[in-house]
Amino acid sequence: MNKRLEPYYNVDVEGDFSNWNMSGFIGGGEGKSKVDVHHITKTSGNVCIGQTVVKNISDTDIVLNHVSSVLYRGVGRFEKNRYTVFICKCGWQGEMQWIEQDLASLGVYKASNHADTSVFEISCSGSQTTSEYYPLIMIRDTKLGITYYFETEPLSGWYIEIGIMGEDIYVETNSAFMGNDGWIKRLAPDEEYISGRTFYGFAEGEFSDAVNELNAFKRTQWKAGDLKVVFNDYMNCLWAKPTLGKLKPLIDTAKEAGCEVFCVDAGWYGKDTSDNHLGDWFLESPDLGENGLSGIFGYIKSKDMLPGIWLEMECCASTSNVYKELNDCLLKRNGIIIGGSRAYLDFRTEKVRDYTLRAVDRLYKKGVRYIKNDYNHNLVFGCDGAESLSVGYAEHRKAFLDFICKLKGKYTDLTIENCSSGAMRSDFCLLRNFDIQNLSDQEYYYNIPPILAGTMAAIPPERCGVLSYPYPLLYENQPEKKDYERLNIESDKEETVFNMVNSMLGAMCLSGHIDCADKENLELIKNGIEIYKAYRHLIPKSEILYFTPKLRIGEKGVMAVGLKFNDQIILAVWKIGIDDKTVKIPVSEYAGKNIEIAYPNSIKTEYYIDSQNLIIEMPAKNTARLFRIY
Repeated sequence: MNKRLEPYYNVDVEGDFSNWNMSGFIGGGEGKSKVDVHHITKTSGNVCIGQTVVKNISDTDIVLNHVSSVLYRGVGRFEKNRYTVFICKCGWQGEMQWIEQDLASLGVYKASNHADTSVFEISCSGSQTTSEYYPLIMIRDTKLGITYYFETEPLSGWYIEIGIMGEDIYVETNSAFMGNDGWIKRLAPDEEYISGRTFYGFAEGEFSDAVNELNAFKRTQWKAGDLKVVFNDYMNCLWAKPTLGKLKPLIDTAKEAGCEVFCVDAGWYGKDTSDNHLGDWFLESPDLGENGLSGIFGYIKSKDMLPGIWLEMECCASTSNVYKELNDCLLKRNGIIIGGSRAYLDFRTEKVRDYTLRAVDRLYKKGVRYIKNDYNHNLVFGCDGAESLSVGYAEHRKAFLDFICKLKGKYTDLTIENCSSGAMRSDFCLLRNFDIQNLSDQEYYYNIPPILAGTMAAIPPERCGVLSYPYPLLYENQPEKKDYERLNIESDKEETVFNMVNSMLGAMCLSGHIDCADKENLELIKNGIEIYKAYRHLIPKSEILYFTPKLRIGEKGVMAVGLKFNDQIILAVWKIGIDDKTVKIPVSEYAGKNIEIAYPNSIKTEYYIDSQNLIIEMPAKNTARLFRIY
């Protein structure tokens, strides 16, 4: 289909009002002679990359209060029931839950013969850029059989709007809008402002076709690294209370299971509680033993695994030493330090960059080759240091990402995971500077599949760090060690299998008290890792296939998601919260192909294929299996 995507722009100069002209929206009145505006459009495959450039051509300073990245008005004529809009809703421990609605249900409709003012918008004004929505929308045109996508890269806050212009549906994306987060930008004569990037285009076909086209583009924006199996000691495990006595059996079992990285999470620093010394990366907990981190890392390396460590580079506790030492280098709003008991270091300052680099240098020399970098609070509305709070935070954010890039340039064998209480700051502008994105802080294993299925529609699967808790699965109350013998006896092994399947479509990250697993459960963990390692190198080349509708958190039913690479498909099937013993997965498209169980090998699974479906016996209420189609 030959359908050109012609971009426009929306620019407003302070004191002027918006009028339409042939180039796009631009500030009216004298504003037309104050600025020169043009749009930059690059292409990568079928994906367009759009930015707007605004130059002050007057002889005095001007103030911008709105610059779109892309204004696209060619989606099509408004017709009832013609379009389906896909919105990615997010929340802590409930990330990437896709919602499908028609335009009228979202409040976009024709009301009169005058200009229509009904719009739908998603936005973010804080530093946790994906805490409410992911900055991506898709629009399915059922009449033409195509699916549009629009994803913006935030500089600070961001805003995406859908509305009607004349008879046509339009989409506007930006991260520079006073009406969203107070953004304004002052330009001196001859000075330019360049907006953030927006990726947009359309795929012929369904939602999944647009997902795969956009993911293929994103893979061109970074260098793919080797996927390693990581063990992290936090979730459903040590909960930021590592000690030498607790770590050694976990390290031993992680090695036996086949892990390649062991990451010591929060709680390794400080002399008393970890929160009191957040940011004091030169202190070590006395609970780590006489040799401290050096001893722990040495033990990890003796097991032929790479040591990893948890940091939260941008934050520090108000009770920490660094808070006092770098008090003049903390982010402020209206002159007051932001964050209360948890403050933010300003990476625009050389002292902060030097301090953090020295901390990483120290850890690297001790053997660290993996950093899990966290970010657990939200700035909400920017910081001082520029003409607006929004621009102030954008400058800090850029300085931080520049620091990460220099860090990765200095230490080319260092893997850096992005975490933000899970995935509360996982926009692509940030993620393309990291190696892996933590999927979620979700503690209930049966809620992971809906998060994974939704996340892979925004983040390529090889970047999705899926935390799995293979054994045992208790949440609110962690059991004492003496209780594990009873738990081993009572377990039907299905929880272990379910958790392993959760992590086998992305970047595998394990946790949980695997050191207490009995022989059968440990063999299930080892078997899952071994099978995963056989095909993981193909995941960066895979396409995502949704065999069933995506379940959302809290929904019960059956969900099947596959990764297709070369001439085979790895298919994960989950049965969540239902008593039905038999499930059916539509596979008629693959008639004549071989379908076989890939995992687990030690538990007999009854299944067969008729002309339309893969029919599987799945006895437990929460059951998962991995199949191979070839």
